[in-house]
Amino acid sequence: MARRDPTVAVIANSPWASGTPVWLAGTPAQQRDYADAVLRGQWMSLALTELDRGADLLSSDLTARRVSGGYMLDGAKWVINNVRLARFVCLLVREPSLTGLRSLTLLLVDMERLPAGSYELLPRIHTHGIRGADIAGVRFLDAFVPSSAVLGRPGRGLDLTIRSLMTIRTLVPGLSLGAFDTGLRCAFDFLRHRRVRQERAIDLPHVREELAAADLDLRVAETVATCCVRILQHLPALAPIASAVAKYLVPHLAEQRLRRLAGVLGARYLLRQDHWYGLYDKLVRDARLFSLFDGSEPVVLSSLAAQVSCLTEPGTDPGAADEVFQPAFAPRPYPSGLAALGTASDLDPVTAGLDGACAALELRAGSGRAAALLRQAGRDLLADARRDVDPRSE
Repeated sequence: MARRDPTVAVIANSPWASGTPVWLAGTPAQQRDYADAVLRGQWMSLALTELDRGADLLSSDLTARRVSGGYMLDGAKWVINNVRLARFVCLLVREPSLTGLRSLTLLLVDMERLPAGSYELLPRIHTHGIRGADIAGVRFLDAFVPSSAVLGRPGRGLDLTIRSLMTIRTLVPGLSLGAFDTGLRCAFDFLRHRRVRQERAIDLPHVREELAAADLDLRVAETVATCCVRILQHLPALAPIASAVAKYLVPHLAEQRLRRLAGVLGARYLLRQDHWYGLYDKLVRDARLFSLFDGSEPVVLSSLAAQVSCLTEPGTDPGAADEVFQPAFAPRPYPSGLAALGTASDLDPVTAGLDGACAALELRAGSGRAAALLRQAGRDLLADARRDVDPRSE
């Protein structure tokens, strides 16, 4: 779907992404109500960010005061996909009477059951990319929601949000892959018909080099994205690492490579007519947003830095992740395979199996240099992991 139009993919994806906390911690009644609404074609939203707080989950200004039978909501959330259309909103709130991490709770709010006048849908927010998506905010004005709206347990909102984001971050790269794939096809089609000094642009050495590098990066990005999705269900304890790897690397590769190809296309990529109706510039703008969705690059890099010590742990089974990298793979059904998302592993079988992968590469004709480079990169990574790492430093 993202190959056709990343905006459509973002819009259509919101019922699944917004419902991740429901599948992880909702009661059977909550899951049934949510599923029935989705099957009726109703929209859903996940509301985490705020205008003055950004994505800082620990300092939410949206408060939920406990009252008899439920909560009174007061405050606003911002930059939310489909919130003006939503039937259900998964909402992260803070209880002002409590402090620290235990003050955060996640609620499943049924917008149709809120009292009249207790909330206000804010105007649509205009963006440079994904312009067709309805992104806006919502303000609650002493809105009552019942205790039955709590997802999981009160005070466990941060844990549930983080576990949900692991899943969402692992799937967001699919949006980048769609834009990247179509952008490469668009550039290739233009360059093979473009004439430069009596020859095709695609026959110029630097153009061929850029196209080949883009194709290679696309294959790398797709491999990483696919294997990280498999890790999510096959080795869910590794999801804190794999989700950050996928969320950083794939959108980063797509965005950087599309920008380089724009330089090869020249000024033509800015035109809103002629070749593919000016689609390329739209793809460049759309792809820029995916590195920001559900955790910006500094956020996911900081997450990786905080976990890098797992690379140095002895006793890791280097074959534990082998199944993930095989062409044929049979995961456990979603979402039952996510049961172990709550506890992160101290071991990383992916990097532990690097020596075996390099040895297999060395047996293939013409792959010796690749094996040597990969082996050295692994040694450098391990050496860095043994040093003290400041998670705040990129």
